[in-house]
Parts: sequence; structure tokens; C-alpha cells
Amino acid sequence: MTWKLIMAFFSEDKGQGQHLGEFASTLLRMQLSTLRDSDRFWYEQESMFTSDELATIYNTSLASLLKQPYFDIGESFPSNPFFVANRQLNYQGEQVLYKTDSQYLNILDLSPSYRLSWTYDEPNKMVNFQLQVVTTGWIGIGFDADPGTMKNADIILCRIFDDGTVEVRDSYALDVGVPTLDVELGGTDDITKKSGETINGMTTVKFSRPVNSGDKWDKPIRNEAQKVIFAFNALTKDLLYHGPTRSSQKYINLLSVKTVQDTTDALLIISAIAIGVGILIAIVVLVFTFLYEEHFRIFSTLFVRISTLGAIMGFVSAILMLPRPTGHLCIASFWILGVAFYIVFALTFLKIYRIYLIYLEISRSDLPDISPPSNFLLLSFMIFAVVLECMFHVIWIKVDSLDAIKAETETHIWYKCDSSIVFWMIFVTTKLAFMLACSVLCFLSRKIPEKYSEGGRLSLVVYAVFLISIIVLPLGFAVSDQNGRFVIQVFPIIITFLAYLILIFLPVITRIIQGKPVIKAVDLLDIAVSKDHSTA
Repeated sequence: MTWKLIMAFFSEDKGQGQHLGEFASTLLRMQLSTLRDSDRFWYEQESMFTSDELATIYNTSLASLLKQPYFDIGESFPSNPFFVANRQLNYQGEQVLYKTDSQYLNILDLSPSYRLSWTYDEPNKMVNFQLQVVTTGWIGIGFDADPGTMKNADIILCRIFDDGTVEVRDSYALDVGVPTLDVELGGTDDITKKSGETINGMTTVKFSRPVNSGDKWDKPIRNEAQKVIFAFNALTKDLLYHGPTRSSQKYINLLSVKTVQDTTDALLIISAIAIGVGILIAIVVLVFTFLYEEHFRIFSTLFVRISTLGAIMGFVSAILMLPRPTGHLCIASFWILGVAFYIVFALTFLKIYRIYLIYLEISRSDLPDISPPSNFLLLSFMIFAVVLECMFHVIWIKVDSLDAIKAETETHIWYKCDSSIVFWMIFVTTKLAFMLACSVLCFLSRKIPEKYSEGGRLSLVVYAVFLISIIVLPLGFAVSDQNGRFVIQVFPIIITFLAYLILIFLPVITRIIQGKPVIKAVDLLDIAVSKDHSTA
């Protein structure tokens, strides 16, 4: 019967990623659990150790035991004593590698533990390299070696000493063994911009070298597939033999790369000037609210000040979109933009809703209450909208994140902020729905006399923002060009907040400069009564 049971063990269907079927797994689990639970000396029994002692046991490894003073082995003992170096050196796993750097356009994993990143700087005829290797020892890369060997390779060896000193050696392999420095052969050291660091067991080194230095001990980098060899020592910084952690099977064209398309200087200058003008206007408005507060009370001074600060935040979000995007810039710019939008337009919505109520009272031939909304109502509604937006961004970052990715066409590379289409649509449609609600209220109260409020200018801004959003947002998903995307993404933000400040508050400042009297609620009420009488 035993052989039949064994046959049943191995013949039943196995679960995904499992070596045994459900019956065999269950039987073995029950047997081993029973054996463990019946052992009164098992270390996890309640009477054996305290919770703190168990935590210490769980965090104790064989390496940490062997490093204790009574073994006299020292800190040189590897952290993973069962590790055997092999060509791929993949014991760490992909999840601990690598920090990406947007300045490098090309990334190639030469092994699971060795990443090569580079960019061809065509105007200066230089290639900028970054080597990232899971080791604290030396790392190297070479070009144009003889078949099956490192001989006659142009080799660059790198190591970072314990004091942080970075050494990048421009050398040549006369034979198998430690390569000879170019300067010792009568050549020159042509490696520049050397830097590096070792963090959490990973060494990162950056350097640049000319395409053709003119040094006979440097192999020119050609616009064709060249043989690239690499090696590293997983255990020591001394220039000792690397063992199997090397390869000579890669052929790479380091010069055949796509050009990076950044936003043109003209667009950046225009945007910077417009943002500067907008921030200046916002500051002027804020100053006037303190010097001539009585002129702004018909709006609610708090409304003017907070919405102006929101407009400044909108300009800040546009500033963060000017440079080449990174993950942090993407998160910060859209987070600030979302908050700025609701600070400005939540208050605007409340203002328009108040105008709509005035319109309804006029329609019923009642004397309208034209006093501005209370500060408590303004702040409560705005804070509610901003908190919801912040909660959405927290969920967005936790669930899907928002990062800068490299987009490519046939001729160029450019960078953009990328995330799931679901979160983009939520971000966009919620604001469109909000502006649609504002637009509907503006339309319903369109017949109210201008003198009752600033409703006409508010309506103009709302309609303009809503139309710009409807036209621009679909294009933003379709454009595959950096300059086009920049225009569609940044310009509407600048125009929206600039138009808001100019159309809503600049007329009040003009009235102050012209020396016209303050408009008060009681004045508007007198105008309303006289208009009602004349109409009758």
C-alpha cells in the first residue's frame, strides 16, 4: 500500500508554483504540525521563551552567530554564508535594484546584478556612463577585447574605498590579469566627471569618457555594435581575480541612440514670464486687500485673499512642470494643482451659488439679500473640497503612484508623468464636473443685473475654464510630442489663474486707482429698489 500512496502523492494535480498536490500537501502539513506541537521542547512553546526572546531568535542568522567574538572570524564574514558567486550573481533579486536616473537615456542589465546606463552627449562627443552593481568590491567594464578573453580590452576599473574615495582607473589589458593604467603605458587618463557611492551593498559609479580621446590605449567608441565585457568582485576591493562574476557576450552600439526632446527654450521663457506676471498680480491684489480692505468687502475679503493664494499655488504647480519631470515633481505638481483648483473654484462656486440665490429672490420680486457669504461657510466648503482632493491623491500614490517615464517615438525620447488611466480620468472628470456645475449656475443666473454683483465676470471665467478643459484635456492624452504636451498641459493652467485674477480683481484695483467710491451692499440694495420701481 505504501507504493500506491507514493504514486498518489505524485500523480495528483499540483497547484500553481507547488511541487505537491492538495492531498499530499495537507497530509505532510498535518504530520509535521502534529510532530511540532507534541514536542514540549519546541522553542515556540509558550513556556520556553518570552515574546522579546522569540523576536531575538527570529532575527538571528547563522552569519550573525559566526561573527560573535568567541568565534574570532570578524566582520569580513559574508552576510549570506550560503552564497556561492556565479556569473549572474542573482542572489539579491531584482527588487533591490536600482535607482533610476533620468539623465541616462539608455539602460541595459548586463546581468541581474549589473546595470549599465549611458547617454551619448553628441555635441561634446562624450559618453556619460553609470554602473550599478550589487557589490561592495571593485567593478569594471571594457571595450573591444579579443575573442574569448579580456586581452587588448580598453578597461575602466572602479572602486569606492571605506573613506568614500572614488577611484576610476583608465587602463588597458595587455594580458589576462590586472589591467595596466594608461598613464603607466605613456598614455593619458581621459576619464572625467568621476563620482560614486556605496549604499546598502550596491555600488554606483558615474563617469564620462570621450568617443575618441586620441590616446592609443583607448579604444574609440564607434557607431556600430561593439563588444562590451564586464566583471566585478563580490567580496573585495583589492584588484584580485573576479571569478565567475564576469561576461564577454554583449555587443552594444553606444552611439546609436535617440535624441532627447526637452521643452524648447522659447516655450520655457514665455511660460516663466507669464507665471511671473501672474504671481506679481496676485501679490498686488493681496497688498490692496490690506490697504483698501473696504473695497473688497462686497466680495468678502476672505474670499479674495484665499482665492488669490490659491491662484499663486496654481502658478507654483506650473513652475514644477517646467523642468524635465521626475517622480517627485509629478506628484508635487499635480497635488498642488488639485488643491489650488479647489481653493479657487470651491470659493467661486459658493460665490456663484450666492448670486443664483439673489437671482431667485429678484425673480420673486423680493428684495435680495446681497451680503457676501459668511467666512465660516466659505472656509468650511473650501476645506471640505480640499480634504477630499488630498485624500484622493493619497490613495492615488498608495495604489498606483505617479511617476516620470521615458516615452519614445521613432526619432526622439521625452519624459512625461505617467499613471493608470483610471486615476487620470478621476482627476480630470471630477474637476470637469465641478466646472460644469459652476457653468450651469452661471447660466441659470445670467439675467441678473451686473450691479448686483461681479457675476458677469465670474461667469466669463467659469465658461472660459470649462471650454478650455473640454478642448484641451482630450488632446493631452493624444499628443506624443514634448512641446505639444507642454503647451497643452502648462499653458491652460497659467491662462486659467491669470484670467481669474485679471477679470475678477483687476477691475476693483482699477476703481481704487481711479479714486472711485467704495461700493457697499447698502448701495446695491438702493440700486435694486430703484430698478424694481422703474420696472414696475
